[in-house]
Amino acid sequence: MQLLEIAFRHLKLAPLLLLPSNYAFAENLCSRENITNPEIIKCSQETFKKIDETLNKQYRHLIEKLDKKQKNNLTQTQIAWIKFKEKYCDDAYESANYGNEASIDRLSCLTQITSTRLSELIYLRTGVINDGFYKAVSIVNKKITNYDYKQAVAILGGDSDFGKPWENYATKHCSMTLAIYKEDNTRCISRMRFQTPIN
Repeated sequence: MQLLEIAFRHLKLAPLLLLPSNYAFAENLCSRENITNPEIIKCSQETFKKIDETLNKQYRHLIEKLDKKQKNNLTQTQIAWIKFKEKYCDDAYESANYGNEASIDRLSCLTQITSTRLSELIYLRTGVINDGFYKAVSIVNKKITNYDYKQAVAILGGDSDFGKPWENYATKHCSMTLAIYKEDNTRCISRMRFQTPIN
């Protein structure tokens, strides 16, 4: 999500970066005719339910394959993620001042946060990162930082503070990616900051 900010700061990249951003989160739109808030809420609930069910299946598949220590680490990371998700999306709801669209904002937040967690579970299970971060780093590295990879990682990670629950979750998760795939902790934290939607 940070990529759009960077693209607009450096307009030369905007055409390159806007196309992939359209694919960040696929939502199941029940119908384009569903334009009232109750209809949108119902469709959003259905979308969230599907992504949540998929996440739970991935979690079960992953935990079956881990040793006892990593099972415990995954459980603790998942608990930290749930706390972050609930706090972060409740804040999105409250920031909408409990208006007509507050429920839609909260469901959208839950869907996006769950989608990013699903990607992380797939990464833990398969080793495949599918969040676009490293591709974006390559683009920024070449176009903006003149081949300073570390700076490109820092730019894309940004400096957003998502609060203590996020920090707790990200720290636990990045400990797992370091242990399983030797992913550099600084890159992991930047990658996770990059994929967290800004409310």
